[in-house]
Amino acid sequence: MNQNIISPEELDIRHADMLRDEITVTFPSGRQAFFPRGTKLIDVCEDNEEFKHENGYPLLGALADKELVSLNEHMTINCSVEPLFGDSDLGSSMYRESVAFLLSMAAHKLWHMDNAIVISHSLGHGYFYHYKDENKEMSDENLRELEAKMHELVADALNISRRQFAYDQALDYFRQTNQDQSASLIEARNDPRISLLVCSDFLDLWHHALVHNTAVLKTFSLMKYGHGFILRFPSRKDPLNLPAFVDNQNLYQVYKEHTKWGKTLGIQCVGDLNRAISTSNIREFICTSEAIQQANLARLAMSVPDTAKLLLIAGPSSSGKSTFALRLAIQLRALGRRPVTIGLDNYYVDREMTPKDEDGNFDFEAVEAIDIDYLNSQLTDLMAGEEIRLPRFDFVHGKRTPGNLLKLPPSGIIIMEGIHGLNDRLTSRVPAEDKYKVFISPLTMLNIDDHTRISTTENRLIRRMVRDYQFRGCKAATTLAMWPSVRRGEETHIFPYQNKADFVFNSTLDYELSALSVHAIGLLRGIKPGEEGFPLARKLLKFLRNFHQIDARYVPKDSLLREFLGGGSFDVH
Repeated sequence: MNQNIISPEELDIRHADMLRDEITVTFPSGRQAFFPRGTKLIDVCEDNEEFKHENGYPLLGALADKELVSLNEHMTINCSVEPLFGDSDLGSSMYRESVAFLLSMAAHKLWHMDNAIVISHSLGHGYFYHYKDENKEMSDENLRELEAKMHELVADALNISRRQFAYDQALDYFRQTNQDQSASLIEARNDPRISLLVCSDFLDLWHHALVHNTAVLKTFSLMKYGHGFILRFPSRKDPLNLPAFVDNQNLYQVYKEHTKWGKTLGIQCVGDLNRAISTSNIREFICTSEAIQQANLARLAMSVPDTAKLLLIAGPSSSGKSTFALRLAIQLRALGRRPVTIGLDNYYVDREMTPKDEDGNFDFEAVEAIDIDYLNSQLTDLMAGEEIRLPRFDFVHGKRTPGNLLKLPPSGIIIMEGIHGLNDRLTSRVPAEDKYKVFISPLTMLNIDDHTRISTTENRLIRRMVRDYQFRGCKAATTLAMWPSVRRGEETHIFPYQNKADFVFNSTLDYELSALSVHAIGLLRGIKPGEEGFPLARKLLKFLRNFHQIDARYVPKDSLLREFLGGGSFDVH
């Protein structure tokens, strides 16, 4: 007999429970309470001690059955509820997007369409903005006025809620208010109802949950920068204070150049990309995007000094470093250089010498996990014209074994890719004039709409999730669960050194999310409630539904994107 079959009497009891006008809410401690169906989440959490942070951080939102929700949402089903604060990845992200919404509302109330501003990219732990008319520059007076208006809206303690509007009504609003990117995103959909954020008399497209009230958005500042300004916000490490500003002119210039290409090609937002896909112009855009990236690769190769003998490549996870290194080697050969590649992973110290993290696990990302003395000895010998025997690290036994012989040929240059490439400690015995450092990361210029950017971090996560599933036998839920640890490693070992790069290479291809979504959406749907990574999976699914899809057969075989999709010309797996 099937043990899962229940009696008719039990079924009647369960059915009656489903039809009750009350719902059961389970709190983090396991305690349960009953509330009328339709109760606002804020009314459930407001005076609950389990929803107060020991450090006094404000409650930003909640996870209802592991899904990120606003405290203004109405609860209609039995669920478990957990608090969300600014010291978590999801909470920190919610705060950033909410402050960006606050800024857009302040600009709308001050200037309406006269001085429309648009979001651009992340910079210095903030978001860069500029006037829609890029011939105009933000004045100090206007910036002070804008920041004062934001603080005024915080003091007003305005509710932020989500409401649905008819398709035509929403589209007409964004057209009439000159929000072209938002209008184009709606045009690419066929939803009869469009969800909008509503705060006072301000409307904006809803993409994900924001804080319930402007009163919690107390920590931010505006700083003039370039032809626009930066909206600065706190980090996850200290949600109540702004971190020190770290400038990065290299990144700013790369973004600026890439944005110009977007204007030239007529594709600056997801709506523009979707239009190109639906009108069969996407093949031309793919070819042009690939050609622009190849031109930047050639420019990089030509910028490497003839005297440089060591080319170091570093970048965060899923930047495309493996394919990039191979393509750069080809480009250098075309210029008469003779590149050789050294794998940094082969220079790990023996397993018993590997440092451990705070949890007692081996920390392979620490620079101390590399045998720096041995690496520097081999590099200096090689650059002096001597023949060396490369090591090969045996990951099963945790020890180095002898590898192949190598000698640097005339006009030779060593290419070494690894997490610590920009950290001078790694190659401390190699003279600075002999080194050339490259930072690589996907830095998209596309916006979702006028006020919402595409997160480069989430872009990389989608790349990694697709690659890990196809080539490393790793479930999507596992990749998402590991991501916070990966991010912490990047914040410690990569981003603090990015200003030391001689060249910043943008590895994004602005059509890529439409190609990756073909695989990613199915993987994300496979992550069920209760699995680790589910809240992030739901957020990414909402994000990817904005994109029309592209068949992978349109992606060139030598594209950097093939590192994640597979089927490429280079053996990188």
